[in-house]
Amino acid sequence: MDRVEAVFVKSTKDGYDIPCKIWQAKNDQPRAAAFYVHGGAFANGGCDSHPLMSRALSQTLGITIITASFRCGAVAPYRTGTTLQDLKDVTKYFKKKVQGTGLPFGVIGSSSGGYFAMELATQVPEFQFDFCIPICPVAHPGRRASYLKDCISGKAASNPYYGQNCHTPEKAEEMLGRQLSYWETDEAMEAAGELFQSYRIANRGVPPTLLIMGAVDKNVPMHVHQLVQAWATRTIIVGGAGHEIQNEPPTGELNIKKFLWDIDEFLTIVLRKKKNDSNIEVWCWC
Repeated sequence: MDRVEAVFVKSTKDGYDIPCKIWQAKNDQPRAAAFYVHGGAFANGGCDSHPLMSRALSQTLGITIITASFRCGAVAPYRTGTTLQDLKDVTKYFKKKVQGTGLPFGVIGSSSGGYFAMELATQVPEFQFDFCIPICPVAHPGRRASYLKDCISGKAASNPYYGQNCHTPEKAEEMLGRQLSYWETDEAMEAAGELFQSYRIANRGVPPTLLIMGAVDKNVPMHVHQLVQAWATRTIIVGGAGHEIQNEPPTGELNIKKFLWDIDEFLTIVLRKKKNDSNIEVWCWC
């Protein structure tokens, strides 16, 4: 049974109370804590919007999970800086709490939340996360917008790269509208994706990063993650899986081994390395 505690974190920007929830790890013996940043096309979602993923991370993998209803979309477009400030305020609040326990602290994000998770991990070096796990992230909003425009025009459907694995014009238009409610301009989306160029993050102390993608993801095609694949510690492509895995981890023994098992193994190595304070930089994945 889930054990979830509600908490409010006050925004340093305007005093807004950001609703948060703490999903307690199984048996009160967490291996780590993490801020799980929800997805929602940069416009929707909240601390309750991804319960299956929050439950899997806390109950199956033993991570104490923090979720938050940060402001985004038309309520807080990119130019205002409100979304990033909400995310920073939540991170600072819970990182301070976790530091007193000695637990490792990381950031995990799904879909658009995967973008925000990577933004926190690569652009705010003072947080010094112990790990970062983006799941089906919209890693380059500009490239995703271009793909959605191709879906709307019909170009994607005739492109062998996508085949039939693309959205209908109606669905793509709805998704692009939500994304633009936050970013507002093509220029802002393009610049946001370019933040993850390898040379831009080379000296920022990026934490060990596990990139997870669905092989047939209609929402976020693989080329949207391309820049992140260049520097992620490990990349997992879940065969036959679409964007649903960002919210609903695959079930069944085989699928768990392809998904949650990989997260489990990644954390085992990362946390062991942290505990041993090793200077070894090259990891062997067997």
